[in-house]
Amino acid sequence: MITNLFTGSFVTLLTIGCLVGCGDGRPARIPVHGQVKMAGKPVERGVVRFIPIGDEEGPARRSPAIPILESQYSVQTDGGLQQGRFRVEVEIHDPSGKKKKVSTGFEMLESDEMLVISSAKYAGAQSPLSYLAEPGAETRFDIDVPAK
Repeated sequence: MITNLFTGSFVTLLTIGCLVGCGDGRPARIPVHGQVKMAGKPVERGVVRFIPIGDEEGPARRSPAIPILESQYSVQTDGGLQQGRFRVEVEIHDPSGKKKKVSTGFEMLESDEMLVISSAKYAGAQSPLSYLAEPGAETRFDIDVPAK
């Protein structure tokens, strides 16, 4: 009887320990989303990038180019950004009116040629925009860049 009680208690504690202590070992992620405007007007297309500032540099921390579609973007890759401060780079695109051929790897498609219409100041290392990703922080980050 005591052996069964001991065995049952041990299995229960082991199970609880695994559930509480088991995780994927990755740092916490913070999803980020928002609206992008240029001079107060919603933009249709472009990309947003979150680049780590300071000691947080590393391939797992840098976000890919996040598409802006109908003025909205959302960082959901692997659950969002890792904790830390990020420089935010923005490129706003507009169709040039010309078509170009784009390879999908399987076929050639015709697509609109896009022009960057936002200021280069916001698209590179000089961007003054920043975002602090931390637990409990606001996950909506709206962006409004001045006209070129």
